[in-house]
Amino acid sequence: VRGAADDVAPDGRAAAAAPPPREGAAAGALRLRGVKTFCSGAGGLQRALVLARPEDGEGPPVAAWVDLTRPGEVEVDEQWFAGAGMRASVSHRVVFHDATVLALFGGPGELVRQPWFGRDALRTAASWAGIADAAAEAALAQLRERPGRGDLEGLAAGRILAARATIDLWVAESAAAMERAAAQEPADASGAAERAAPQEPPDASGAAAELARASALARHAIAAAARELLDEAARACGSRPFATGGRLDRARRDLELFLLQHRLDPIVARAGTAALDDARPAQTPPAPPTPPEPR
Repeated sequence: VRGAADDVAPDGRAAAAAPPPREGAAAGALRLRGVKTFCSGAGGLQRALVLARPEDGEGPPVAAWVDLTRPGEVEVDEQWFAGAGMRASVSHRVVFHDATVLALFGGPGELVRQPWFGRDALRTAASWAGIADAAAEAALAQLRERPGRGDLEGLAAGRILAARATIDLWVAESAAAMERAAAQEPADASGAAERAAPQEPPDASGAAAELARASALARHAIAAAARELLDEAARACGSRPFATGGRLDRARRDLELFLLQHRLDPIVARAGTAALDDARPAQTPPAPPTPPEPR
């Protein structure tokens, strides 16, 4: 069964045949038809991992390992991405014309299960942090070399360093949460996506639940601190780095676009709602000790 040419999910993911076989199925048993946008590295790859929905569009997506080398099966639209940020990612629009699916990794919804989704989201946040570092270094270098540097430049540098320190602390806390979740995983959980039959996801309680919460809060905090850093750097450095296309200009263009990849408000709202629902009633304080009887 193949998807119709216009069977494209609202989020831009392509459609795949259903029901899906497991990884290791014969090449060509599944075909991919539809359109995928924001395909990083498009035009320079031989294989791609594509999130694709069944033909009817129902159910969570599966991760399809697609062959990009067969003539006529894949069309790369290099005119679609025209933004100023993240140009080096080569994120084009790709049209799949019954492209050959070599394998499916895991079962439907595998990539959004915990702890894997939380880890992947935090790796993205670490990438944000890296670009924020580049922006901070570029801004500090310009402020350091400014003629007549004084207290205002020092204040701006302090604010930039404070925002970067906030990002660093959240990255460190995220890494610790990932370690705690990994320590509590079942011994064979890491191989679940490699087995022939779909497996139950790891327990969503304990460290895995903590990782999901940490992922939501960390991404929210890192994104906010990164935007604060960019705003302070632009205010302090003025128009010159953006008019001349310097390092700060590129870091800002890339990071502002990259931060839009995740829709954080619903995720943070779910974390907050879970905290409100989990609130315990306050414990009654113990009664004070009875004073001794007078002699």
